[in-house]
Amino acid sequence: EAGSSPPTPSSSSSRPASKEEGAKAQSPRRGPKHVDDGTEPCQDIWEEIIMKQCKDAIINSLLCVQDEVKHRKNNFEMFGYDFMISEGPEHPEAWLIEVNSSPACDYSTPVTCPLVKKVMEDNVKVVVDKRENPDADTGEWELISHSYDKFVTQRVMAGPQVVVVGKEIVAPKGWVKKKKKKKNTNTGKETVGGSVAGDEDADEDEDEESDNDGEDEE
Repeated sequence: EAGSSPPTPSSSSSRPASKEEGAKAQSPRRGPKHVDDGTEPCQDIWEEIIMKQCKDAIINSLLCVQDEVKHRKNNFEMFGYDFMISEGPEHPEAWLIEVNSSPACDYSTPVTCPLVKKVMEDNVKVVVDKRENPDADTGEWELISHSYDKFVTQRVMAGPQVVVVGKEIVAPKGWVKKKKKKKNTNTGKETVGGSVAGDEDADEDEDEESDNDGEDEE
């Protein structure tokens, strides 16, 4: 017919793709299958650039807090890493926004709903199945390899010892501490030991009494 679309070429095999083959084709880990037609395959930007930057950020962030994370037997903790992808001068760049110690695992959006279900299912594979069978499948969880496997003993550095060197200050013989002057809020005048000091003579008398007390003690 005129104006109709050209016929699509038929596949060499009429067998429908299996569920596993369809999952492999849609898996975000694997790029499109390269057809060997003599051309050079394109660079896998997701796996070779973006995922590599994300893994490096995860390793570096865990190295920064390795002294703060306490090991607890028969326990595990899941962290949520938030990344942002930007356009770089030569290739895309992955930026670490934040790390959540208790990431949300609710079905908040149509995108997170299947993702959270898959995470919960794969968690059991890692925590239970992997413990009983080291060769068990871990789903979408991937063990990140790094060059920091060597155990380093943590040494607690002792702080400097502070020592006070000197002699006790002894008050001279006959010295008596003078009473502090308090201002009376009602009269606005200063009081010394409960008496109102209205003029300079009152202050002098108080000083003389203090001197006499010192002599009596001697």
